Amino acid sequence: MTSGQSSTGNNFLDAQPVTIGDYVWVDTNGNGIQDAGETGLANVTVILCRTNSGLGTLTAALTNISTAVGAYSFTNLVPGDFVVSFGLPAGYAYTTPNLGGNTNLDSNARTNDGLSAVFTLTSGQTNNSVDAGYYQAASVSGKVVLDVNGNGTQDGGRPPGLPE
Repeated sequence: MTSGQSSTGNNFLDAQPVTIGDYVWVDTNGNGIQDAGETGLANVTVILCRTNSGLGTLTAALTNISTAVGAYSFTNLVPGDFVVSFGLPAGYAYTTPNLGGNTNLDSNARTNDGLSAVFTLTSGQTNNSVDAGYYQAASVSGKVVLDVNGNGTQDGGRPPGLPE
């Protein structure tokens, strides 16, 4: 094409790629915030979903696995609307999202399904604050004992008629 000529039917997009990523970590105190000393969680499946104009309809997905230190990243993406889905490793639960007021230190995974909110990235943007915190639920077990003599100690034997 020479100077002064026009072209019909050609649309050119001059958009710079976008990047999405961050960290999945073990929220040892369950406060929903990445505290000093809380370690990353390896081998968590992280799925990046492109949505249909922010309507939440998934139109494409890319999968990544968190590294040994809990990091993940999706690079060289076309700008648009996205949702991140964080897998749930066995023995873990999602920590409470969006706590503390610092988007770089909170969790973005909803507790019921591990999805982030829909967010938009425009040409050249990087969002390295989409992350997920996990905790391991504690369990308590034991048995209830009738302290017949009131000494605070589980003595041998039990009164007749009490189940084991």
